Amino acid sequence: MKFTQLEIIELKKISVAENIPMSFKLDGNSIDYGFANNNLIQSIIKKDEKGYSIDATNSNGTNHYAETEKFDVFKITVHNWVRAIKRDNPYELEKKNNIDNLSPKFYNVFQEAYMIEELGFLESSGMIYRKALEFVVKDFLNLLLPKF
Repeated sequence: MKFTQLEIIELKKISVAENIPMSFKLDGNSIDYGFANNNLIQSIIKKDEKGYSIDATNSNGTNHYAETEKFDVFKITVHNWVRAIKRDNPYELEKKNNIDNLSPKFYNVFQEAYMIEELGFLESSGMIYRKALEFVVKDFLNLLLPKF
């Protein structure tokens, strides 16, 4: 059985809500979550006639398996797994002090674009990367040419 469009959106929202970049690859009746900073942390989420299951690797390398018939209960299971990954592997974008001092908004927008790219929305992330670039260029020009 394949995931419905609503189920896919709900599962994508989980990593967005936790503000961490996780790849999200749909392959038939399974979804592969991967954590951007650690290739060892990943999971396979499946849907079949019995319900939903997650087979995941935790931050400490142990395996985690859970299955349930109800999607709402399953979302909680996936959300708890993602929260544990975030807790054990805090994601911080490597910031350069000179850029951070020049353009405070740049890294916030850049991190949003990176997370959207990890979810597979390449066209949308490109627009947001461009917006981040606009912030840094505008702030640089204001520093260089303050009278204009």
